[in-house]
Parts: sequence; structure tokens; C-alpha cells
Amino acid sequence: MRKGFTLIEVLVVAVIVAILAAVAIPAYQGYIASSKNKVAKNTAGTIAAAAAAYYSEHPTSTALTGITANTSEDAVVTFGSQSVKMPEDYVATCANANVTVWYSGEKDLTSASVAWR
Repeated sequence: MRKGFTLIEVLVVAVIVAILAAVAIPAYQGYIASSKNKVAKNTAGTIAAAAAAYYSEHPTSTALTGITANTSEDAVVTFGSQSVKMPEDYVATCANANVTVWYSGEKDLTSASVAWR
């Protein structure tokens, strides 16, 4: 009697592993995208709250217009004494009352927008 696996047994195992991978990989990617969306939404809300706090103290300021923060350049978005640390690999833009945060490289897939007024 020979020891070892036959070609058919190896192919059956390979097919089963391929089927499991085909089911698991899209689910995993969905979880990753969902978590990035939650981080973007949380960061956008935090930036909007900081901007609202700053503007409640300085109502005539226009500092929010046109702000862009990228973690490769700036790690913190600052409004006077209010500052928000950006998560790694996220980008934020602030235009008037709208704050948008997205994961860099996936602007269309992972983003959150908040209006603070």
C-alpha cells in the first residue's frame, strides 16, 4: 500500500479552498470599507465640531474656507485653539460649512461629509 495523496484528492481540496476564498475575500473587503467609512465619518464630525466651537468664539472668521489637510503633509487640522488630529492616510477638505474626509487613494469609495451649520 502506497502512502500519500492522489491527484484527485489534492484537486478536490484545492477546489474547496478556492470556493471558501471566493466567499471570504469580498466579505473581508466589505468590512474594511465599512470601517474606513466609520473612521471618515467620525473624523468629519470631529472637525465639524471643532470648527463650530471655533466659530462660536470667532463668528466673523473665514478660516474654514478652502482648508485641505493631508496626513502626508499635516497631521492636525487647527481652528484657533481647536485642533483635530487626522487619522493616518486620510484627507480632509473644508469649504464654507461642509467638511469632507476620505481615505487617500479611495476618494470615491470611502468618504464622509458633514455640514456644521
